[in-house]
Amino acid sequence: MTDEDTAPDARRAWLQAMRTGQTMHARGQLQQAARAFRAAAALQPARMEGWANLGGALLDLDRPQEAVQVLEHAHTLAPREPAVLLNLGRAYYLLGRDDAALAACQAALELSPDAESCNRLGVILRGTWRLAEAEAAFRAALAQDGEHPRARVNLATLLMLMGRQREAGPLLAAALGDPLPEDARREAERARLMLDEWQRLDAVLRQAFAHADFEPLIAALDATPAALTAPDPVIDPLMTALAGSASGRAAAAPADSWTVPPDWPLIEAHFALHRGDALHECQRTLSRQEDAGAAAADPALARYAQAIRWRRAGGLAALQARHPEAALRYCHWLILHGLDDAKYAPGLFKLQLNRIPASMDHRFAAPECVAGTIRHCYRELLPALTDADARAALNYMLVLATHCFADGNGRVARFLLNHELERQGLPPVLFADAATAAWNEALRASREARELGPLREQIRSAQDFTRRYVAALAAT
Repeated sequence: MTDEDTAPDARRAWLQAMRTGQTMHARGQLQQAARAFRAAAALQPARMEGWANLGGALLDLDRPQEAVQVLEHAHTLAPREPAVLLNLGRAYYLLGRDDAALAACQAALELSPDAESCNRLGVILRGTWRLAEAEAAFRAALAQDGEHPRARVNLATLLMLMGRQREAGPLLAAALGDPLPEDARREAERARLMLDEWQRLDAVLRQAFAHADFEPLIAALDATPAALTAPDPVIDPLMTALAGSASGRAAAAPADSWTVPPDWPLIEAHFALHRGDALHECQRTLSRQEDAGAAAADPALARYAQAIRWRRAGGLAALQARHPEAALRYCHWLILHGLDDAKYAPGLFKLQLNRIPASMDHRFAAPECVAGTIRHCYRELLPALTDADARAALNYMLVLATHCFADGNGRVARFLLNHELERQGLPPVLFADAATAAWNEALRASREARELGPLREQIRSAQDFTRRYVAALAAT
């Protein structure tokens, strides 16, 4: 006689709901699975299993805020259940609660030091840039299960982040040669595509930028595989709407003009790299640059300032006229090469999906869609705009919305915004730390309204601040 034959009606109904949920989940019918698991949890609220399965289904539905509440309740019912802790760690991670995510996964690992626990911990460590620890976690997973499907793919993408692309290739090839869960296969195929592009471009890009000889790079970029030229289905319509919001509008009244001081490259670099808003902090930067060893003392600032000198001398405008994508990549290389090349991958577009905490209200372009989105914007959208602040705002949004580089996107966005002001004879602006929240709010408002107005207003506010700040700096 089975449990179903002897169990009370409530238990029989609970078993049926659980089985229905598991069947629906296996078929990918996640909404139906969540409903079934929710019914099971209501039938037997003191049992952990219904809550745990409901939390997992909510995670797969990309609803981590709801999943956290459900999984925390499951954890109170079964505090030593590794599967609940692992899913709870994943939910915390998706919400940007990194410390809680690490604690949950480490607790699961202590209870059950298996391959899946090691893999889940590695994912969180990778997402928080604790790359060496992430590598150790993924290798520990593979030491226990040499064919763990997600651990092999995760280790490969981690090695790509660490600038160890040649080690990643064999791992991806091995993973793609075996059966994989659908999500792992998608990630592996995307990583393989981006790795092939890195191998195609890396040497020619380094040679072109080191010697400012761009023709071979332009030819290589023009031969980009068709699989990497489609615009992003979310970001491209956003950019099109933003450009349309400014097209044909009357030009905004410019802020009061002011004279750009001779040491502007250092002043802009100081602000762009968040070295401090106070006058005495900027003065200290200017004074330090008079020393022979200043570049060694702050190489990031020295590199950024040198790039600004090239931009203001017309170098960026000339390269943009030849090939806007090459110019964008070169800006990134000028600012960031030699600082931490494994992390920044100067001049190369990102190889992986961005990590976006679920509390954020937007996404970035997929890696395979970055080039197509940027090219559409530069070829079709920007040429239709004439106002300097509209072009500046669209350029700024393009870099941040595509998140085209592994790191350093904010620096490049600020750099290009000022270029658009300068190219029409307007003074560039400073990005004060005190205005960071205002810039972020303007970005959010422009994205939500699909209208450049909030960003253009923020640019005018920055112009007013910059005029006052430069005058105060000169007075002291």
